[in-house]
Amino acid sequence: MKTKKNILFTSPLTPLLKGEGKKFLVLLLYAIIFLSLFNSDLQTQWVQVAQINTSELRDVKFFDQNTGIVCGVGGIWKSTNGGFNWNQVYSGNDMNSISFPDQNRGYVAGDNGKILQSTGRGSTWVLISIPDTNNWNSIFFRTFFAGHVVGELGKILITANGGQTWTSQYFSFTEDLNDIFFYNNGDNGYCVGTIQRELLSSTANGGINWLTTLANQNSIALKSVYAINQTNVICVGQMGRVRRSTNNGFSWTILNLGTTETFNDVNFVDVMTGYIVGNAGKIFKSTDSGYNWINDNSATSLNLKHSWFINTNTGWVVGQNGIVLNKGLPTGINHTGIPEDFEIVNVYPNPFNPEIKCQVKINKRSNIKIEILNIGGQLTELMFEGELNRGFYEFEWNPKSQASGVYFLRVSLSKNIITKKIIYMR
Repeated sequence: MKTKKNILFTSPLTPLLKGEGKKFLVLLLYAIIFLSLFNSDLQTQWVQVAQINTSELRDVKFFDQNTGIVCGVGGIWKSTNGGFNWNQVYSGNDMNSISFPDQNRGYVAGDNGKILQSTGRGSTWVLISIPDTNNWNSIFFRTFFAGHVVGELGKILITANGGQTWTSQYFSFTEDLNDIFFYNNGDNGYCVGTIQRELLSSTANGGINWLTTLANQNSIALKSVYAINQTNVICVGQMGRVRRSTNNGFSWTILNLGTTETFNDVNFVDVMTGYIVGNAGKIFKSTDSGYNWINDNSATSLNLKHSWFINTNTGWVVGQNGIVLNKGLPTGINHTGIPEDFEIVNVYPNPFNPEIKCQVKINKRSNIKIEILNIGGQLTELMFEGELNRGFYEFEWNPKSQASGVYFLRVSLSKNIITKKIIYMR
């Protein structure tokens, strides 16, 4: 059976053409199919679309293909163009976890007892008073009023009035809790930790009481938990630990994914499709409700902390050094929200051979960096890096010995980044 690369491209019109006409049609058909194949491949690849100026991003939430929130060391950032550009909307504290019970209103929890509330889809944030200065690792609001937060020393707080007052819940262990999750925003929930044992506890009454069903003394902390349905639960953690339960966590099957790297997050798009992300750039995907997992290459070695998907084809992953990865969004379009400091006036020709030109308008004296990345988001060539005066500039790239295919032109100025897809045809 022939593979795609061995297909001979023909047309019913080919026998009717002679000389240059025949050659032109064959080349045109080749170009059309070549582009369609690479566009198809692009939709299934993880691509770095941004790098925010922080040492670590810890959570991500997107409302649609354009609007999203991330949080991490130093604050909260918002994007309105699919994650290509980010504006900092809160600064001053390290924030760890995001929960939006609806499209407009949400919460973020962080270190030093900080919990913030937004009623403007993450554009503005106000501090909520809370009777504890613990570091909060995970927050989950089932509705805008009913919420839970977990953190250090086995602390669990619950609110029924949108954070105006909080009640401390009794928990049988005084070790760190790392994640909390409620299935379908209902009463059935789970939380996991710690630093001395694999710990999982469950609740059937909205967090009023907790029952510990897993407490193995093996110094493997569990980092994340997700309930696929009312009985099926997945949790992940250190040393490549992945556990799956089909009876609310009372018994477990350990899955071997072939790595001892720490897994930081497990997240399901629907009852069949799920993702696990972890250190050293690890991403695994399941399409059978978490029974089997395959490597979903991220093309990075950075530690990845959290993922979010708006459908089975479109998602984001964030992590170390402020990295933002995406799969499923087209990257050759002009995105809204272009920063005022500079703009890409033109990138031409595209597709190109032998060289491509990039015209950039800079509105004030700034440091600018122009890079070429491969389809996996890795640096192929640094075109320019330095300080330029206000003005209009043109840059040129000749791939020379590079292979044909999809590349990305990334222009960075200060904290603003624009990325465009380019296609090299040899």
